[in-house]
Amino acid sequence: MTDKEKEEFKNALYHNYLDKCLKKTKLNIIANPSGFVRGIPQQLASDMYILAMDNIEKISDKETLKRLKHICEYFLSKRSSLRIAKENNPDVMIYDKFSVYEKQLNQIDSISKKLDFKVTLRVH
Repeated sequence: MTDKEKEEFKNALYHNYLDKCLKKTKLNIIANPSGFVRGIPQQLASDMYILAMDNIEKISDKETLKRLKHICEYFLSKRSSLRIAKENNPDVMIYDKFSVYEKQLNQIDSISKKLDFKVTLRVH
């Protein structure tokens, strides 16, 4: 296996874990912070716990903010076209986990600006 293939495999595995995390509720994550998805890497479990507890404002580490931003952007990319259409309708009020991730993404950007650096997307 070449280095490029190993990196692609690592990314695919990471995104597979993210897909599994997206199916979990905040309560699942809070109740079992390290075992809500079987075999989840500790760093990803920790990041998901931060998002579930909404503790973003306490983060001042650049790498953690980058990871959290990637997670939120990935989750937001998984919204269905029907959900997006409803969201664009001014007569419909939607508040679900995607609304929470969008709010958290805005928090991350705000914190990043306060820390005077720009968080760029980094694919794992």
